[in-house]
Parts: sequence; structure tokens; C-alpha cells
Amino acid sequence: AYLYDKVGRDHHWTSRLLPEKRLAAEIHRTGIAVHVLYADGAPAGWFELDWARKQGETRLVHFGILPEFRGRGLARYLLSEALAAGFAIGNKVMTLETNTLDHPRALQLYEEAGFIAVSMRVVSTRAIDG
Repeated sequence: AYLYDKVGRDHHWTSRLLPEKRLAAEIHRTGIAVHVLYADGAPAGWFELDWARKQGETRLVHFGILPEFRGRGLARYLLSEALAAGFAIGNKVMTLETNTLDHPRALQLYEEAGFIAVSMRVVSTRAIDG
């Protein structure tokens, strides 16, 4: 919950704002993996993969660098690690979803890594207080 909040609060991430027990059940189920990047002895970023949702596909569900570690090139490194981990599972396709609330350079980073936009949609999300 700490990493999710630290990375996602400014971007209004809400899907993992769950009671601790439910969150633990979600991230420890089969087909889910959470990886944490450490820098200077502290958590600096993380990603979550889901390969149980759709056969033959690994989804990069969450990805981010903590604010105090941004601007050091860690996102590019962490994304390469996420891709390596995702394809090591054996699936031939990796997907992700981003939006206009995410970091302003997120889409550019994903495109530089080889992702291509395949659809767009309008959604509403609740604001995070605080």
C-alpha cells in the first residue's frame, strides 16, 4: 500500500486503495507478481505484472518511480526490467494502460520501449482527498 500510495497519489490511482486483507489477497494470487526497485537502500519504484487475466498476454498493471527518485533515469531501467520479467513468463504479448493523469512523460517512455497505442477511451475516476 505504501508504494502504491507514494507513486499513485499524485496521479489519482485508486484501484489498489483496498483494505489490507483484500489487497494482500489481490497481489498474492496466482499470476500476479510485484517487483520493487531499490536505490540508495530505499524503495525507489515498483511494477506489478498480471499474466492470469488473458492467456498469452502479460499486463503491466502498475508501474512507477517514487517522486524523490524521479529524474535519475530509473524509470527507463525499471521498464526494461518489467519487460524482461513479463516476457520471461513465456507470453508473446505485453500490454499496459496509461492515462492523462499519469506522469507527463509516461506515454513517451512506453512508446520508446516499443508499446503502441491501440485504443482510447474516456473514463471518470474519483479524486483522492489529501
